[in-house]
Amino acid sequence: MVVKTFMNPNRCYIANSLGYKLHNKDQKNYISYIKEEFTSYIEEVNRYGFDHIIIIGKLYYRMLFLDCFGRVFNLDGMTDALWFLGNYFKGMKRVAKGLATDR
Repeated sequence: MVVKTFMNPNRCYIANSLGYKLHNKDQKNYISYIKEEFTSYIEEVNRYGFDHIIIIGKLYYRMLFLDCFGRVFNLDGMTDALWFLGNYFKGMKRVAKGLATDR
């Protein structure tokens, strides 16, 4: 399974734009943090058939992630439910230089 992530400012921006607040603390080595803290979540996502994910971050007992097509998912660790939240790229408003566009 391929697992990727974003740099911290981008992770926070993506989560905030979706209405979520990340609960993982800033780590000096985020890759090691993912290997230690997200292993069970990653295994669960793999059981759902994903082979490539991009981790956004950790919520309380949940993991927020994108698949390689830009679809956003929320894996609930308490109930083992996988929630589809929509397509990130279609749900975001385009803003260029502070001006909203019609596209």
